[in-house]
Amino acid sequence: LKGSGSSLCKTAIIAMDCEMVGVGDNGTRSILARCSIVNFRGEVLYDKFIKPMEKVTDYRTHVSGIRPKDINGPHAITLRQCQTEVAELLDRRILVGHAVDNDLSCLLLSHPKHLTRDTAYYKPLCPKRPKSLKKLSQVVLNKTIQTGEHSSVEDAQCTLEIYKVVMDEWEKSMSHGPRFNRKSSSKKSEVTKKTVTVESKRKKIDVKQKVLNSKKGGEIEGIKEDKEDESKQNKTVKKKKKTKNKGKKRRRTK
Repeated sequence: LKGSGSSLCKTAIIAMDCEMVGVGDNGTRSILARCSIVNFRGEVLYDKFIKPMEKVTDYRTHVSGIRPKDINGPHAITLRQCQTEVAELLDRRILVGHAVDNDLSCLLLSHPKHLTRDTAYYKPLCPKRPKSLKKLSQVVLNKTIQTGEHSSVEDAQCTLEIYKVVMDEWEKSMSHGPRFNRKSSSKKSEVTKKTVTVESKRKKIDVKQKVLNSKKGGEIEGIKEDKEDESKQNKTVKKKKKTKNKGKKRRRTK
């Protein structure tokens, strides 16, 4: 079985497939038993059996191809070692797989969405609902696989071949779509920033105008009050003068 230290070319695009065995009651719960990774040329970069951490209740040999000697033998590795080695291979590479989330889940690993190509959920390949790899291979490649026990190496190679058929359109959709969205979102954010700044400036201007108006209004009211006081004072002065003049006239007449 191949290891991560293989001298084969580690291309920017790789494909992965895993085989599982059943644990728990009736073997309904899946754990990782074999992990296989191929490069863009279909050459095997990695192919290892993994020691089970729980008692296996269903080897699913008719489908998985896994036997007790495979995962309990001296060549089987621990899940932790497998995680470390696979994570190193996946780092900054495009990962191709079929229902690859199931494989990553059993590996207890994650991979960035923009670097993941899942043939089971690519709409041009499966427009209504996910198709099995066997059916997709027959339709797209006119190739029959999985006639007996499955091989994770063969499944990874087949998934890669399917991806290559639609690769150009798929990569265009991945490169143009997200970038356009980012630009549009950034433009929107810039526009909102501008409108906010304009509105805030308008608010500031309105506030200043109100303050000036209030000041002007105060000044005008003050001037009016001063004028009213002056007119009142003038009236009182005139009244006093009139009363004085009347008193003088009366004295003269006497």
